[in-house]
Formats: sequence, C-alpha cells, structure tokens
Amino acid sequence: MRPWTRRAVDMRGWIRECWRIWRRMVACTDPRCTPEEYLGMSSASGDKATIVRTAGARAQPALSTLYVLSAVGNLGKKGVIMVIGHTDCGLQGADDEEIRRLLVGAVDEGQEEKARGTLREARFGAFVRPDISVMEDVDMLTASPFFRGMEIVGFVQDTETGLVTEVSEWRVQENRKSDVQSREIEQAKANGGK
Repeated sequence: MRPWTRRAVDMRGWIRECWRIWRRMVACTDPRCTPEEYLGMSSASGDKATIVRTAGARAQPALSTLYVLSAVGNLGKKGVIMVIGHTDCGLQGADDEEIRRLLVGAVDEGQEEKARGTLREARFGAFVRPDISVMEDVDMLTASPFFRGMEIVGFVQDTETGLVTEVSEWRVQENRKSDVQSREIEQAKANGGK
C-alpha cells in the first residue's frame, strides 16, 4: 500500500473503517490512477468499493451512476464518497472550446455542423488545478439531497510519487513548494541570475 496523509489521523485506519460502510469513488480514467492498487483493495479481504471513472475524475458525469447507486438501497445511509483527482491530468490546463474544436475537426466531412450542434452545450470539465476541481465536485456532491448522511471527501494523487493526500493537506504542501521556488528565484536574482 502506498503512503497516505489525512489530517493528523492514520489514513489506513480511516480507509479500513470505510470498508465497513457504503463506499463509492470517483476517479480519473487515466490508467496511472488505480484506486484498487493504491488503496490496497482486495476482493479476497472484502476491501471493495464501486469506482466510477470519468475524464479528470469529474463528478458531474458520474452523477447518473451515483444516483442509481443511491436509489438501489443506499439513500440516506452512512458511507463515504471519495473524489480522487491527480496531478498531470490531461484535462488540467485544457479548454472546453479547444476540445470541442478538436472533436468537430475529427468527424467526417459534411458532419461538422451536426457535431457542432451536439457539442454546443457540452462541458468537459477542464480545470487549472486538481485541488480546485476536486473541491468543486466535493461541494456539489455535499449540496445534493441524494447523498445526505454521506461523508464526501476529496483527494489528490501525485502521479510521480503515488502519494494520495486529502485536498486540504495537499494545498499546504503545494504552498510550501511554491514558497521554496519563490525564494530560489529571488536568491538567483540577487546573485545576478546565476
């Protein structure tokens, strides 16, 4: 199992507790992001969860599946929904208009107008920072009446290290990195740009 952070508590203990209750995850379709692996899930040990995969780990496209799962016996029950984004995601820094343009450009000649009409209102979930997109989705799910009683938590996986961190802690770490980089830049300027 990969190392974890979650506030000041033992993440593995928290995850084990989650296995005893209704649990769902929204994760990215990126093959580098495998909750089954980094959470140490195993059918043999009963550590299982439903994982809904979407581009960019965005919750909006996962809603119909999450609604159905709630309707088939879990509405109002205790449990957890984990939204797990990651660094270096293909949607990070993307632009909905650019995605639309690429898709329309890939259709057969004569089908462009139909494609434009189909995609006119489409939202692909592009984002700038994974922590922001994860928290937007956590807030959206928390506000939904269909997931009352659920703990909804956001995480970011660093695809270089494999470390999965709760968003609040990830932001602290990113701010520290940014502070160090700023000091290094200032020091380089003070030394004549060397």
